Amino acid sequence: MIITIRNKRYKLSPGLTEFIRGFQYGLGLTFCLSIGVLLVMAFMLAALRYGV
Repeated sequence: MIITIRNKRYKLSPGLTEFIRGFQYGLGLTFCLSIGVLLVMAFMLAALRYGV
């Protein structure tokens, strides 16, 4: 993996590349899960409130 910052190229070691990829994936997964939980909670609150 090669990262370009201000037209300078930095070559990363494979381990670091995997770490960054895993970190991004974990971050995305956590974000999606939290959004899902919030939606479910909002839906349940609405159901309780309006007696759906």
